Amino acid sequence: MKKRHLLLSALLCAALTTTAQTATISWGYCNQNANPENSFGNATTAKGAIYIPAEIAKMYQGATVSGVRIGLGCGSTNVKIFVTEDLNGAPILEETKAECLKGLTSISFTQGTYTITDKGFYIGYSATSKTDESPIGISNLYDENACWADLGDGWKNYAADPDYKSSALSIFARIKGDNLPKDFALLDVNDVTQKKDTPFTISGTLMSRSPKMGRVFRIAYSIDGGEETIAEVNKKIGPGISSYFEIEHPGLSEGGMHALNCRILSIDGADDPYEPNNTASGNIGIVGRFPKYRMVVEEGTGTWCQYCPQGIWGFEKMNEKYPDNFVGIAVHKQESYYGISGLDCPSYNSLTFSGYPMAIVNRNSKMNVTPIPSVLESAYQATSEALRLGEVNVKSELVNGNTINATATTTFVTDLNDADYSISFVLTEDNVSGYYQSNGCKGMPYENVGPFSTEGRTVVIDMQHVAREIFGFRGLENSVPTTVKAEEPVTFTKTLTVPSSVRDVKNLNVIAMLFNNRTGLIENAAQARVGEASVETAIADIDDSLVPEIGVTGGKVVCTGFDGDIRVYTVDGKQVANQNLGRGIYIVKASNGKQTFVKRIAL
Repeated sequence: MKKRHLLLSALLCAALTTTAQTATISWGYCNQNANPENSFGNATTAKGAIYIPAEIAKMYQGATVSGVRIGLGCGSTNVKIFVTEDLNGAPILEETKAECLKGLTSISFTQGTYTITDKGFYIGYSATSKTDESPIGISNLYDENACWADLGDGWKNYAADPDYKSSALSIFARIKGDNLPKDFALLDVNDVTQKKDTPFTISGTLMSRSPKMGRVFRIAYSIDGGEETIAEVNKKIGPGISSYFEIEHPGLSEGGMHALNCRILSIDGADDPYEPNNTASGNIGIVGRFPKYRMVVEEGTGTWCQYCPQGIWGFEKMNEKYPDNFVGIAVHKQESYYGISGLDCPSYNSLTFSGYPMAIVNRNSKMNVTPIPSVLESAYQATSEALRLGEVNVKSELVNGNTINATATTTFVTDLNDADYSISFVLTEDNVSGYYQSNGCKGMPYENVGPFSTEGRTVVIDMQHVAREIFGFRGLENSVPTTVKAEEPVTFTKTLTVPSSVRDVKNLNVIAMLFNNRTGLIENAAQARVGEASVETAIADIDDSLVPEIGVTGGKVVCTGFDGDIRVYTVDGKQVANQNLGRGIYIVKASNGKQTFVKRIAL
């Protein structure tokens, strides 16, 4: 009997051990092992937090928070982590560390732990920067609860604020408990553009909020509310990590926009425990051809900003490499505050930036990037395949010294019966002289800041891409009809008054931006010097008989009898040297200051 009793006791202990599995996870809204993408804000002493709402807290009820893992945007001092149920109240638990390096660091609470209840709670930290940057680190993922910050003016939810829609802060709660839920979230589904009857890939982002590995995901998708198709995705996703998934689709034959909905059904054969974060949606655009794409970058900058030479160099390099695919707008901020006149653009006051320099790509507040060349090029590559159905071109006429007639020509690549688009015009000025740019970039890598890496504290330069006026901050009403036909251009003309801040109208660029009003994003754009036209419009306006004879001699493009500037581009918009050209297709752009001629040639 004694042996039997001992055997039963052993089996019972084993069963209890199997049932009660204690684990620890770094729970957050971004990859737990990824260093922050950027610093958030421009306050050198700041606070950041994420919110875990009640419905999520209930899944972890009884587990404890023993510390906080944070991603610092720079080396910092007086780093204080906390847990609280009220950001404006006293913290429930806090811990201070005198100094921390830039990047990820974990800090434990030494005075106890926080036991999670059925109430929502915040975890976060405050810190003081050892540099002129903000100490708060930010990721490239998004959740509406993931970016609370106090930049000196009180706590705000910068993720839910439509003027910011900021990405997730690099903050994680270290949660320890028994049988933590195997929760995965479907963060997003990517929009798709594809031609008719051509296979495409449905893709999106899965995020683990589980201490366990996920391996087999059953994902259901439907198009236009139709019957769901179930796909099995084999993907190893570790604790606290996000990863892409892909599902191949044979293609659609009906052109236009199609709604795409996806949801997680199960992970490794078990239902996901939290359904609200299992669903995401996107769009599929089926087109006859892909529209030409130009990326718009609106940068917050200032002559007073010592790191803003990053953007000056970034714009210069992008303009060199992608002259007909990059539209840069330098939005000078706070210049008058520092006693500098003639650069602020009041009509751009609605565009706010969390720090300087900071660039917003295509008015997508989730794409706030540091405007160095490599980051801007990565943004271009990342957005070049995004869903877009329309392309736009622009031409303008200088009526007199202070009036411009600007015309945007929009062409859609598919029929749309409920189009919701609009046009916005922007004037920018180049070669604005007489200003001193603050420079704190000495010693930085040349590829990031160019010649500013060896310059002194102030540099005299001519300002380029200076925003002078925006007409229709989020688009002008009735500038694009609601019903459009594929390949039938529609035009919109507006008279623009040249603002008094403009130094020389001959240095003005006219930019037309095509807004998708449903998303609030800039879908496409075009720019040209005042009095000229962007490339495609120029082709349409010029009589073929006027185009000079274009040929190739010794690997170099020549234009017989033409006296002007000749530039050569690859078909993806990159300018190349007009010499030793190899076999391939090129775009030749020739301009004599009055007219622009464009021709495609094959070697």
